[in-house]
Amino acid sequence: MQPTALTTQSVYRHWGWRKVGRKGPPAGVAPPYRDIYVRELGVPRR
Repeated sequence: MQPTALTTQSVYRHWGWRKVGRKGPPAGVAPPYRDIYVRELGVPRR
């Protein structure tokens, strides 16, 4: 995993997103996978 990817994931978690899965593209495509994040909507953040 690239260092910038680790930083980006930390930011998403800080903003309230949570990782729910991973999706892989067709063979030979870079990056070899994509992480899937979700966040609750309609919940006020303080």
